[in-house]
Amino acid sequence: YPGNYPNNAQCIWEIQVRNNDLIELSFSDLRLEYSNNCVYDFIEIYDGPLQSSTSRRRICQIANSTFTSSSNFIAVLFSSDHIVTNAGFQAYFQSIAPPYNKSVTLTCTSDAMQAAVNRAYLESLGYSTWSLSSNDRYCYPQVTGTHVIFNISYNRCGTVREVDGSSIIYSNTLRAYPPVSLITRQKKLNVDIRCKLFQNTSL
Repeated sequence: YPGNYPNNAQCIWEIQVRNNDLIELSFSDLRLEYSNNCVYDFIEIYDGPLQSSTSRRRICQIANSTFTSSSNFIAVLFSSDHIVTNAGFQAYFQSIAPPYNKSVTLTCTSDAMQAAVNRAYLESLGYSTWSLSSNDRYCYPQVTGTHVIFNISYNRCGTVREVDGSSIIYSNTLRAYPPVSLITRQKKLNVDIRCKLFQNTSL
């Protein structure tokens, strides 16, 4: 992507996030060989491991573009037949932490992670919008009317890189401190963010 995919392709991606988190998978672009029942070229999303999942969705058009798992693991299968190819797809996933109200969302791409913290959630805990920082306090967030958004490159902002077999895990921590002018028992807030990428593959 965006170059055409080959004929007779079979590609599998496995996505796993922290225990008790869910996965939201979104397709921003989807261009496959057209068919009414997705019988030629298609993507299948498995709600769990490929070998044991009994729940799956097959798509070949952008109409059904977002999927939320019931656990912390999904598998994605792409298959093409022997004729007609197209540009393929581009997709992103984010980890949704309990209570699954998207107070903090994480989007992982091939070169960066984006963490968006809901301002109302942050303020409900007694922290100000500008109290939040990453491992590198000089990597400033973008503040919108509803969210504090960190766009963190995998090679900047104090991001930690760890190789785990065939995958690479990038991690960072968002921290917020209570105002020093207040006498409070409130502790600092830590939000650990992690992106796991498989080597030599992209999603």
